[in-house]
Amino acid sequence: ATNAENISDNADAIAEKEDASNKSTDGTLSDATNTKFPTELAVKTYVDNSITASEQTVVSADEGNSIEKGTDGGAFYDDSTLQTSVATNTNAIATNTEDITSLQNNKEDASNKSDDTALGTSSTLFPTQNAVKTYVDNQISSVAEDDDITSAELDESNNLNIKEGTTEVSVDLSSLDNSAAVAAVQDDLDAAKTAASIAISNLQSDVDANETAIANHITDDKDTDASNELQDLSLNGDILTLSTPKTTDNQVDLSALDNQTASEVEITTIDGVSATDVQGALEELNTNSTDNQTASEVDITTIDGVSATTVQEALEVLNTNSTDDQNASEVTYNNEASGLEATNTQAAIDEVSGTAEQALEEVNKISKAAKVFYPPSIAIDASTPSTEIKTLDLYQQYKDQFATPAVSSAGAPSLIPTYSKSDLYYYVTEYDTNVFTIIGIDADGIMSYRVDNSPSDYNSLINVVFVVK
Repeated sequence: ATNAENISDNADAIAEKEDASNKSTDGTLSDATNTKFPTELAVKTYVDNSITASEQTVVSADEGNSIEKGTDGGAFYDDSTLQTSVATNTNAIATNTEDITSLQNNKEDASNKSDDTALGTSSTLFPTQNAVKTYVDNQISSVAEDDDITSAELDESNNLNIKEGTTEVSVDLSSLDNSAAVAAVQDDLDAAKTAASIAISNLQSDVDANETAIANHITDDKDTDASNELQDLSLNGDILTLSTPKTTDNQVDLSALDNQTASEVEITTIDGVSATDVQGALEELNTNSTDNQTASEVDITTIDGVSATTVQEALEVLNTNSTDDQNASEVTYNNEASGLEATNTQAAIDEVSGTAEQALEEVNKISKAAKVFYPPSIAIDASTPSTEIKTLDLYQQYKDQFATPAVSSAGAPSLIPTYSKSDLYYYVTEYDTNVFTIIGIDADGIMSYRVDNSPSDYNSLINVVFVVK
């Protein structure tokens, strides 16, 4: 078919549709026309008013009548079926998404308009105003007189008030008009649309805020790789666990950390001592030092007239053969071989003793330095300030982290030695007072603290020092 033919067919089809302008809400059906057609309410109003003005049986015994005669003789209306139909209709209206075209297609066909005043049994035809009016008027005129009902009125609230002498029955017919339900559904739709708009706006704000936070994090972190972030460190006994991002092979046994022996503590060079560790230096001093030598262990250079080679032997020779009662300071000493500055025996003894004492003092200084050490880094969550006093076992953190080294050098022992908690003193040398309040540390290394504020630059430090008793 050509476009012109299609247009012509569409025009003919539209012409067959009933014009909405012919819909009449006149409850009196006074036009008596076969062009207009009444609404349900117009027909109802006309019928109800006609019944009020006529003499007829109000409660019909016809099949399908929803108004029944009650036990007291009055009219009884059960609207549950109608309410169900109205609810179903309301849901259908709420979910209807058809456009104007589909609405056009669903218009009543004008060819189904009937002006037959007999109002037949067709389910397709619809009557004109005049057909309805004529049929009703004819039916009313043939109604037999019935004095039981004195009045029937429909008030503004769509309540049908039926009086029978002193008895009055009221039937709520407001549900017959679903315009209020449709309006309520529309209000719900409008409210849902408004709520959805607000939710979308809030979601967009959250997305924008998250994008800004992510951009700032990338700027601060210098990368976008989340797998290189150390998070969620926890310490349980001697075991240090990293739960994010690694979830397997993520524990370190720190029980063997820092219990070095003297042979493992290195020392700087000491004049006259060849050892490079504390143990070796002590053994060397114990073996070679003259600090505890007896006179028989101190060699002497050749003395004219004395055949002895040690101080003890020389003293014995002098005691036996000499009448000289000199003391050690009066006995000259040849310092060429020894390198000492002393020129008499007493001064030489004092000088050797002083050298040994200095060496011991150096060893003591080294030993003291070896007793002071920093425990490994500990992560403390400071993201949520609180007045709660929290505790942290510094010793357990130290022991757990030293228990199992993640990496060790070739030939190194698998365990790092650790001290017992009673072998240590615990100190906090410095911390950010704007972020933390350190309440104290008990003798077992339990630190009590409070998080007052979150750090401004995402981290804050607490310097902890351990000292071996």
